[in-house]
Amino acid sequence: MSIIMLLFLLCGLLSLGGTTHGQSSQHDSDLTVPMKNTDGTVIGQVSLKVSESGALFSGTFWNIAAGWHGLHLHENPDCSDGDQGFLKSGGHANPAKYLHGVHNEKGLHLGDLANIYAFPACQGTDDQSASGQPIQARTQQIMTVLTAADAPRSYAVILHAGADDYATNPTGNSGKRIGCAVVTVH
Repeated sequence: MSIIMLLFLLCGLLSLGGTTHGQSSQHDSDLTVPMKNTDGTVIGQVSLKVSESGALFSGTFWNIAAGWHGLHLHENPDCSDGDQGFLKSGGHANPAKYLHGVHNEKGLHLGDLANIYAFPACQGTDDQSASGQPIQARTQQIMTVLTAADAPRSYAVILHAGADDYATNPTGNSGKRIGCAVVTVH
């Protein structure tokens, strides 16, 4: 068999087991939840997949201001008060009672995630949400501090207006809460 034939066969096998760009498998979509802004408009989708050794947080965002944004798991799985700025979600998930941030020697809440950068929305891009909105930011973050031993438990995922400084207790000075979604650890 020629090398070209092997490459075609390999590409065909990979396409059978994978997903296409911008789509997810049925199993993944069961874990993906919409993120809404304070007006109730969907501005993204997030998921939290947990195993015995850690968790994978994923998010896709659109219709948000360009620039850096803080992202955290909050202790209360409640996004019902968007008109009040999602205050019912409480503080960052922090069962060990640490201080905030990776730059704080006493830091790193369970709910501390890395900032995301939202690019300006570009019309006509092939990278779009299911509703056709241009994707501005994507993230996948491994969380070794959260495992299947923490299940069952739900959290609010909060998107902030500004960047987290990774040091200031308790919130990282990341500004207003502009988006919220509830994820559940199974």
